[in-house]
Amino acid sequence: MFVENVGNLVCPAEYKPLKYPVMFREADCLLVTKVDLAPYVDVDLAAIEANIQQINPQVCVIPLSAKTDEGMETWLNWLRSRLGKPEITANPNIATALKASAISP
Repeated sequence: MFVENVGNLVCPAEYKPLKYPVMFREADCLLVTKVDLAPYVDVDLAAIEANIQQINPQVCVIPLSAKTDEGMETWLNWLRSRLGKPEITANPNIATALKASAISP
């Protein structure tokens, strides 16, 4: 299941996993999106991940940027592993990776 927007959860704040633990406790994978904006906002990505891991040590945390493709290969491989498909390696961009994985954008 994908949750695109959950109100206050979209605001960058390190304490969100601790304030809303149920969502984070039940997650198998958590995408921390728009990480390319981190240098421009007051957010500590390491603290966010530490708080997530405190709630759910087994969760897969993937920092992701659609702008730079950071984390896309990791995320696609996580999805492919759940579908029982082989991993994607070193695709030049997300469009190619999506086409190769037969996942529509």
